[in-house]
Amino acid sequence: LKNAYALLGQHRYELAAAFFLLARKPEDAIEVCVKNLGDVQLGLSIALLQSTDEKDLRTNLIEKTLMNGAKERKAFHECLLYKIMVKDYGGAMKTLTSMVIQSERWASLEASLTSAEFFHLIHLIGGIYNEL
Repeated sequence: LKNAYALLGQHRYELAAAFFLLARKPEDAIEVCVKNLGDVQLGLSIALLQSTDEKDLRTNLIEKTLMNGAKERKAFHECLLYKIMVKDYGGAMKTLTSMVIQSERWASLEASLTSAEFFHLIHLIGGIYNEL
């Protein structure tokens, strides 16, 4: 664990995350990946692999870190995706409704996504509807 903190001090974040995992501190490894490396996908991958029944790291990461960041950036499409990932379909529908009602949000969403990403978003919306 001392080595992980020493590597953090040296700005060697990939190795620090690896040492945190070796020391059985996945929460710290996830934090290094998301905050220091800016790699959300790696953080989510670690959270999925290290989650147990009593400790759901993925939900914790999404609700406490990623959702707040998406709200601050007003990235409502990310909020929608995160709500779906934690199976909060009611919250996802509220987010979607707020996006559609405010047309400038919808226009900015269309502009920020590629056509493939937009198609995938519409597919997710259909999945939410089927879950309700």
